[in-house]
Amino acid sequence: MDWSIELPPAQIKNNRTARQRKELTGIDELAESIQRRGQLQPIVITRNLLLIAGERRLTAIHQLGDRKVRCVYSDEMDPGELQALEFEENSKRIDLNWKDNCDAILSYHEYKLGQDPDWTQARTAKSLGLSDSEIGQRLAVARELRSGNTMVAEAPKFSTAKGIVQRQTERKEASQTASLLAMALPTKPVIVREGASAAESSALDALESDQSTGYILNEDFAYWAEHYTGPKFNLIHCDFPYGVGMDKSDQGSGDSYGTYEDTPEIYWSLVDALLNHLDNFCDESAHLIFWYSMDYHAETFARLSSKFKVNPFPLIWVKTDNSGILPDANRGPRRTYETAFFASRGDRKIVRAVSNHVGSPIQRGKHMSEKPQSVLGHFFRMVVDEHSAVLDPTAGSGSAIRAAVTAGASRFLGLELNTEFANHADEALAAHLKELKK
Repeated sequence: MDWSIELPPAQIKNNRTARQRKELTGIDELAESIQRRGQLQPIVITRNLLLIAGERRLTAIHQLGDRKVRCVYSDEMDPGELQALEFEENSKRIDLNWKDNCDAILSYHEYKLGQDPDWTQARTAKSLGLSDSEIGQRLAVARELRSGNTMVAEAPKFSTAKGIVQRQTERKEASQTASLLAMALPTKPVIVREGASAAESSALDALESDQSTGYILNEDFAYWAEHYTGPKFNLIHCDFPYGVGMDKSDQGSGDSYGTYEDTPEIYWSLVDALLNHLDNFCDESAHLIFWYSMDYHAETFARLSSKFKVNPFPLIWVKTDNSGILPDANRGPRRTYETAFFASRGDRKIVRAVSNHVGSPIQRGKHMSEKPQSVLGHFFRMVVDEHSAVLDPTAGSGSAIRAAVTAGASRFLGLELNTEFANHADEALAAHLKELKK
């Protein structure tokens, strides 16, 4: 290289829109260093004085105003090496914005691959002085950025973006595996009762279609769980009767829309149905959101832990209108929050992290213990995306299914034993689907 070329910085042309670096930082510090120690490395330019590498040095020297810039011509340098030179210079001094950094690595890798079809990720890593795993992560993030992945683009830093890409990749792979397994199943799921209605048959048939559609079935979960043989689900949302006598409570809308039996025997029988027949309907990679009463915290945790990895810190819905059961006005507080265990099967990753509590007033609708759709929507943001197949075994008002639809689930099914509740939930779901299509 010819170190004898010295030019006034104003003569050098800089095409900013084509630069890898979108933001220039640390110019004042660099100018001070050059003022004290001189320019230690030349910038790279073309014969027509277009800048190739060294934008920060050029800017700093231009800022000093009283000296020339040392340059070297690029006409005999390999274009890919020039790109690598600019990347290495920027990344090892003051890092590129992480998005620009990832894009620069992908651009370099694609250039080298275009020159040599046998070029590998490992060779890109060696050329740029980074580990193979680091290059793989940067390439994966860059591809998602170019594809328009908004979650990745909105990430505040690379580590966050990397985590998002890894989770999305694993969820996609798990979904593809589940789809392959489902292909080996009978083409029709078992209809869960003799004499099932045409609507029920149609709903179960549609469950296997490619369409994003779901139904609320008037069905007994215990019987269904034992006999179901259709495609499996990777998010189970359980809101069983808590077994604490809610049917005798004045909370909710029981007087207007009817109530349901709520005994410990019913609660534990549904827990048994869930755990004893889990393999019939639950994918090997799945999440569970399980609402429960603190009266049965320890025993429920122990039972669920036999089949799931249960997070000991529950999800919490705080009722901001101060509604709730008051067991004894003379001896204790009103219970103004409800809890749910969050659990996983296999090593299923979440979609994104959310807070483990949310505040909302109770919802007085067509079910006495309805969970607000906004509450469920908050927690579903953590686990539901286009790779989700959601089952609610005791759907009640159907708010969980509507929340799953809104969050983008590709498949969903609600079961409800009470005929009136099931009909109301199905009507609400139909209206919700219609609204979403507008």
